[in-house]
Amino acid sequence: MWKWVIPVVSLFFSCAYFNTFYNAKLYYEEGIEDKNFGRNVQASKKFDKSIEKCKKVIKKYPDSKYVDDAFLLIGKNYYEKGQYVLAINKFDEFLRYFPSSSLRDEALFYKALSLAELKRYAEAISILNQLKNKSKWKEEAVYNMGIIKKKSGSVDEAKETFIFYLKEMKGKKYRNEVLKNIAEILKEEERYEEAITYLRKYIRRAPPTVDYYRAKLELAELLWKTGRYEESLKEINGVIGVYSELNDEAELLRGKVYKSMGDYKRAMNILMEVKKEKKGEAMFEIAEIYEKESKYDTALMFYDSASSYAKQGSDVYIESLLRKALLGEYVGSGGDSTSISPEQAKFYLAEITLLNLKKPEEAVQKYREIYEDYPDSPLAPKAMFAEVWIKRNILGDSTWMEQGKILISKYGETEYAERVKEWMSNENK
Repeated sequence: MWKWVIPVVSLFFSCAYFNTFYNAKLYYEEGIEDKNFGRNVQASKKFDKSIEKCKKVIKKYPDSKYVDDAFLLIGKNYYEKGQYVLAINKFDEFLRYFPSSSLRDEALFYKALSLAELKRYAEAISILNQLKNKSKWKEEAVYNMGIIKKKSGSVDEAKETFIFYLKEMKGKKYRNEVLKNIAEILKEEERYEEAITYLRKYIRRAPPTVDYYRAKLELAELLWKTGRYEESLKEINGVIGVYSELNDEAELLRGKVYKSMGDYKRAMNILMEVKKEKKGEAMFEIAEIYEKESKYDTALMFYDSASSYAKQGSDVYIESLLRKALLGEYVGSGGDSTSISPEQAKFYLAEITLLNLKKPEEAVQKYREIYEDYPDSPLAPKAMFAEVWIKRNILGDSTWMEQGKILISKYGETEYAERVKEWMSNENK
């Protein structure tokens, strides 16, 4: 009878740690599914449960064959939760405790991804460079190197990496994503015809998901930018009504195309119907039409609407405020366009950046551009004074005194120099 005791007990513990780890893995996979569908709260709970089960395996069954799996899975759970420092610490623990584990390369891979999320790009790429020499990890490493280089701003290197991927990878698991990324880089470089070629390749191979239709909209935008209006409209019409979340973006682009074709009435009818987050941009397009038609009061009204609907700090928001200020100046001068100089336009933009956007560091840069580019303009001392004022009163930057001395030296006869002299005198008391 007793000869069966040891095998039975062994089998019991084997089943126990297997079941615990199996549940940890199950929670992780369910968490990934929830995350992919945007159920982030549920996903986070699943990842926490997975971590809990993994810790149980490590604590209760330290000699089991799943201990290294459990360590790695904890790190992967932290990565999916966005807790990248904790993830890196756990991957480092894994690499220290299990130097010969068959899971070592997977730990290195996820460590690289975590480093990239923390913008430690050079470290991430260094690890992926090691992994690209391992046949099992080569494709994952090369693809993610391209993504990380693109994120870091090294777009030429990213493009080279993606092209290498297309030439050298046998499986081409990420072929479509690579095609789309190359198209995006080419678009940023304003190499629109090449971008169109890559985007068409992506669209031919992609399944008809929301990403497919979003790519068709990107293609339509590129066709519009290259003056192929009819082709652009054809692509847009193929998107409208398929996914409701793309409708406003599609209608906005359709309005822009008709505007470029000179069909202002049709363009405005379409743009007036655009809703949600695209409404500010639609109002801006309408304002531009009225400005072209010399209906300045109406244009001002729509620029005002554009800045109200646009997200604060966005390009449309800033451009609307600037156009409103410049057009208001133009109208106020009785339609004399010579009354608006380039430095005035820059000064308005600097004021918008400071007062509306409340970004003093950026405003300083914009004021500096004025007195450096237009040193003889009446606005030059005012711009330099604005920089001194921001540094002294908002940023608490002690270099304001240095800048103040330069102002006094260059523009000593101005009221701004007198004001700075007062401040310096008070500082010395």
